[in-house]
Amino acid sequence: MEIGSFVNSKLILQLADTDTLFKLLPQGSETAFSVLIANQQGLERALNWKVSHLALFTAASEAFCHKNINCSVLQSIQRFKYLISQARKSIPVHIRGYISCAWDCPFSGSVEIDRVVELVGQLKNIGCDEIILADTTGKANPAAVELLLEACSNDIDKENIALHFHNNFGMALANIVASLQLGISIFDSSLAGLGGCPS
Repeated sequence: MEIGSFVNSKLILQLADTDTLFKLLPQGSETAFSVLIANQQGLERALNWKVSHLALFTAASEAFCHKNINCSVLQSIQRFKYLISQARKSIPVHIRGYISCAWDCPFSGSVEIDRVVELVGQLKNIGCDEIILADTTGKANPAAVELLLEACSNDIDKENIALHFHNNFGMALANIVASLQLGISIFDSSLAGLGGCPS
């Protein structure tokens, strides 16, 4: 269960209480708790709480990556490589790597499949255990989902792929069904409508 993010609370006020949430979590719970991190400061906060599941997020769109985490896609991969190596020196961790805008970007439009496939390979190579393809704008459809999943599955096993669909255009459930039919079994969801992307 992803319960928050260790990011700059001045930039994303709604995620400012993640440390408080960790204080309230039951000790010895069988639930694996996860947090999003974007930089060294986030990693240090996560390690302080001995978080065993970390999520890192880049994008298939340069424009979105700059807007969301203030760096290029290449810089994000280099940063994550370092963060993953630092995390694994400290505690055993499961790393989830998010690719935002896997189908479409709100700033630059449609995203090329080859771009996403390249990123999947890079995230796998730097040590991500699971890679999440995110339909950030909600514009994906079952045919597009099938094309991308088939292309990505040449480089990574389907059990290591997860999907994150938004329902902006009413396609999320249809996309999930299409994904299930292709052997994907891990999907993000939200509790009580919480979440969202500031960009």
